[in-house]
Amino acid sequence: IKLIDDQGHTELESDLAACLTQRGLAQRAQARLPEVLSAYRQALGIRGGPTSLSYLDELAIRDFDRAITIYSRLVEQDGHSELAGQLALSLNSCAKTRRDQGNNFDALQDFERAAALCTQFIEQHGEAELTHQLATSLAGQGELLRSQQRLAEAFENFGRAIEILDRLGDETTGTALAGDRAVTLSGRADVLRDQGNLAEAKLGYDEAIRLYTDLVEQQRRTDLTYEFARALYHRNNVVRDQGTLPETTQELDKAISLFTTLVEKQGRTELTIELASSLARRGDVLRALGKAVESVKDFDRAITLYTRLV
Repeated sequence: IKLIDDQGHTELESDLAACLTQRGLAQRAQARLPEVLSAYRQALGIRGGPTSLSYLDELAIRDFDRAITIYSRLVEQDGHSELAGQLALSLNSCAKTRRDQGNNFDALQDFERAAALCTQFIEQHGEAELTHQLATSLAGQGELLRSQQRLAEAFENFGRAIEILDRLGDETTGTALAGDRAVTLSGRADVLRDQGNLAEAKLGYDEAIRLYTDLVEQQRRTDLTYEFARALYHRNNVVRDQGTLPETTQELDKAISLFTTLVEKQGRTELTIELASSLARRGDVLRALGKAVESVKDFDRAITLYTRLV
């Protein structure tokens, strides 16, 4: 910054913007570390609490905003099209952080701006990096549009994102983008469930779960543990809504195991309600299967957890 401001080394602006973006990403990651959140909750003596530390997210947003300002000038005014991917990354990262803070209005604007930028420069240059960022923007928009009950638009955005990720996966042997594809498939399945299209929603969760099983259990992508557990739980709910009684509780067993790890071992106490709901759902299934003793045990655990939240 001193070299740029005091000595006029403007050729270093792209390096500064890159450092700001990377520091923002590091701060965003630090704000979500289980050990950081656990220490925060212990210091305040609380069971629940935030899923990230807001002051670190604010620092991240400040860095992203500064990087966006620099990249915007370099790309849109000075013609440095080679930096469009970095601008899109900064916009998407800022959007995700704002979304996590509950600022959905600004988050949606950032995602939309990133998507428009990517579309413009893909047509001109066809860069794979921009294509991946476009998929990220579309999936991010899909999630926020679903929260606004704009389901048709959300479905369209998720669908476009999946098409892009499938194409990129074919070009890169299909492994590097599997996590993004699983999350996006789950997102579209959520929309289908909301629309009442249970059969298609179940197929979407099935495909996502196949990817999560490999990513979490084989490749140790522990960052996807929550998404894996959530997909298992919601698939089971779809089966229930279809009026079908599962023959086993294997799916719920896995979801409960994952949620238990997140809550009890990683300090993710904000997920206690998901754990309690999964236990109650398994209790329902066990009761229907004639396993009354096991059913009561699950309801006992669920009631204990719900009592903590009241």
